[in-house]
Amino acid sequence: MTSFRYKAVSAGGETVEGAMEAPDRSAVVEILRSQGHFPLKVEEGRANSESILHRDLFGGSGGRVAQRDIAIATRELATLLKAGLPLDRALRVLIDVADVAAVRAMHSRILERVQGGGSLADAIDDEGSSFPSFYAGMVRAGEAGGSLQNVLVRLADFMERIQALRESVRSALIYPAILMTMATITVIVMFGLVLPQFRPMFEEMGDALPLLTRIFLIVGDAVQEWWWAGALVLVLAVLLFRRALRGSAFRLRWDTWKLGIPLAGDLLRKIETARFAHTMSMLLQGGQPLLDSLGIVRNVVGNSALAQALAGITERLRQGQGLATPLAECGLFPSLAVHLIRVGEEGGQLEAMLEQIAITYDREVQDATKRLMALLVPLLTIGLGGVIAIIIASVLGAFLSVNEIVY
Repeated sequence: MTSFRYKAVSAGGETVEGAMEAPDRSAVVEILRSQGHFPLKVEEGRANSESILHRDLFGGSGGRVAQRDIAIATRELATLLKAGLPLDRALRVLIDVADVAAVRAMHSRILERVQGGGSLADAIDDEGSSFPSFYAGMVRAGEAGGSLQNVLVRLADFMERIQALRESVRSALIYPAILMTMATITVIVMFGLVLPQFRPMFEEMGDALPLLTRIFLIVGDAVQEWWWAGALVLVLAVLLFRRALRGSAFRLRWDTWKLGIPLAGDLLRKIETARFAHTMSMLLQGGQPLLDSLGIVRNVVGNSALAQALAGITERLRQGQGLATPLAECGLFPSLAVHLIRVGEEGGQLEAMLEQIAITYDREVQDATKRLMALLVPLLTIGLGGVIAIIIASVLGAFLSVNEIVY
């Protein structure tokens, strides 16, 4: 018997996690399904040999396949199965066409398990965190219902839309990130290398040196002398912050605060609303009950404050209150999305309306990102210019003071 850890959604929409002993992974899946649960992830229990420092610095185990590659592979597998190829042959084709070594190795492992008599869902489960948490469960449902091709098409559509949403935000943030980095480097160089060069010239002035210049010279000396200590403090602060985020209470406070940031908070709400709508639409179109779908979405939403709100909505759904009313009362989702969900529920077209919400908020995210960047980039530029101007003014002020003393 082997020890397995599992994560599933109960018939009531609750997330269920635990461990059990079983001969193999398939047995765990059957037990969970017999209990009325929808399996999300089943993996062998294993000790975590990585230190906290290593996980924080390097992000855990290597070899994880990028989500973009997973989306491409899903689309290719769906296309090959629709063309009439059996699963094992389709996997061989994917191995041959894969350009990335990690993807090729992943396909080889999946093919080996399928040829050994395992299901595709079990083989995907073995890959752990490379796949989204609900991926194996959707594939398992497709295999059981004889609609694997259609399920893979829906999964590919979903992952491509989420990837496009992520890429649009990431691309917009590249220039501000570069500008912020250059601004930080410029300020460090000014304080650590440029200003200390003027110290010998100003030493004889003593108290006659302007206060701002004296302060900047002290800061420059500190940067030159203790830069390593500052870097160490920064690294430790990042590590401690990341570790604190693993605590549910701190994570909830942090995520709640992020939603309240002007402009950026509104953008985060729209991103999470698009992700929520994309996932719910895909799951409902795949035949999952509303409660099960909501339980799965809680594990997909990246903001813990929104996830907690969805947990409360699950309880309201059991009482027959529908989805739109508790969504409106939690106050965390955009009013337009709530209104459209109410219209979809009243018209019996919730899946189609959720898909329309996803499309709408994909566009909203792109527009909001452009507006935010249009404001952020000038502010960063002005801020950097202001800091450099103050430093230059302090040096010029010192020169003027020297001239006054001379004459």
